[in-house]
Parts: sequence; C-alpha cells; structure tokens
Amino acid sequence: MAELWVGSDFALGYQREGNVSFLKAQGEQKGFTVQEIDLLMNHGDVISSTTIREAIQAGDVTQAKDWLGRSYTVSGTVVHGEKRGRQIGFPTANLETWAEQVIPANGVYATWATVGSERFMAVTNIGVRPTFSGQDVTVEAHLLDFNRDIYGQELTLTFETRLRPEQRFNGIDELTTQIRRDVEAGRDYLSHQGTTNAGGNAP
Repeated sequence: MAELWVGSDFALGYQREGNVSFLKAQGEQKGFTVQEIDLLMNHGDVISSTTIREAIQAGDVTQAKDWLGRSYTVSGTVVHGEKRGRQIGFPTANLETWAEQVIPANGVYATWATVGSERFMAVTNIGVRPTFSGQDVTVEAHLLDFNRDIYGQELTLTFETRLRPEQRFNGIDELTTQIRRDVEAGRDYLSHQGTTNAGGNAP
C-alpha cells in the first residue's frame, strides 16, 4: 500500500484512540502516505456512509444522489420469476441482486436499466407484491419499449426517484391501472431528465 485516504474524523483501535495524526506517523514509519479528506456536511450534520445508506433504505434515492454525487445503482443477474407481470401485460426483469448491496425501500421507482452497452427507461418495483400475497422481497424492472430475452444477463438499475410506496390493491384491474400510471410517470420523469430515449445507447 502506497497511499491511504481517510476522513478527518477517522478513528481506530481501543476507544477509537487512533486518529489521523497517529495514522500519518505510522505511514512515515512504514512507507505509505495518508491523505486527509474534509467531511461532507449538510446543514451542520456530517454526511457519512451510514447517513447515505439510511437514505437509500428509506427510499430517498434523490437525496442519496445529491450526497453521492451520482445516482445509486443496484446490479444483479436476470432470473426467471413467477411471470405475473407478463400475464397482466407488464413483463419484468427479475433481478437476483448481490448480497452486499443496499436495496432501496419497498416501492416503485423511475430507473434506468443498463444491459451491456445499452440503457433503457424502466419502472422498478421493490417489495413483496402484497396484491398477490407475496412474502419475499423482489426487485423487478419493467423496461419500457423493450421485448428481448435477457435471462442470465447482468443488469444494472440506476435509481433516479421514488414514484410511490408499495401498495396493496383490490384485484388485478386496480393494479394494472396503477401500473399504467407508474409507467407514464416514470417515462415522463426520465424523458425530462436527459436526452437518452428508451431503447437508446448509453451516452
């Protein structure tokens, strides 16, 4: 290791007694340099990795984007699901996510879906599908204007905004009506966000 970057509030060891000065002294002895980074602040509060993680887990991906300086992404492999979305006219790519990732709160999100070098508009649902009495949390993305077999491929979802929380509906008709609204809202949001059209290549 030649260089180590740490925040100005860095601490380690018993009762967190090892600070940045201690680390720099160790670096001088062992041949590595230490770069101290100023803390990111928001209205006097420190923005830490924990703060950002909590925002994501609360579904506030817009706030997380402001703090990260980029939109939050979740990646995984497209796997077979129960195909309920296809049965009601809204096929989804079911994502088997990597264990170490933080998954946003249950709800519906406007997202970009990247497959290979292509990027597509998508509306992503995270949750247990309460209308179908589901129990396990799933991540399912409906890619707009898309009709290809991508099972087994890696897909990355870029979360732009949360459209609504997860809801239970009184039957399929009520659910499909809301999904149409979600698709319209997602398309509108993403269309105004950038110049990339659904089905277009990533910039």
